[in-house]
Amino acid sequence: MTNQQSITGVWEMHAPDAPFPWHMMTFTPFGTFMQSNPPSGNRDESDSSGYGVWEQVGDEDGKPVVAAKFVEMKADLSTGVYIGKGVIELRITVHGDHFEGISNAFRYDASGKLLRGPLPSPVRATRVVLD
Repeated sequence: MTNQQSITGVWEMHAPDAPFPWHMMTFTPFGTFMQSNPPSGNRDESDSSGYGVWEQVGDEDGKPVVAAKFVEMKADLSTGVYIGKGVIELRITVHGDHFEGISNAFRYDASGKLLRGPLPSPVRATRVVLD
């Protein structure tokens, strides 16, 4: 059984300003997490699954505030060549089976040069639970 005030668990997340707004996320109790969405959901380039880290950085009225960051690799859709990476930072507040907050995306080229960002989007998520 998961502590409903913890980020630990599986979430359906919506980031309306992302290239593809729907994401699945799994937060482990070990401070790591995984993110996934369809690789062709981003029409400009192909994204890998994202892997990252998280930590609770405070609380807001007894609700956990979490900082998280994940990295995804990017490939050219037509050639499959590595073209860089995306780094997405999150600051979210957990409200039981929901969380909300903000994300900031940064886009880097294959040499590590920042191309775009921060690109902000609000985020909202719902925990996946057994009925």
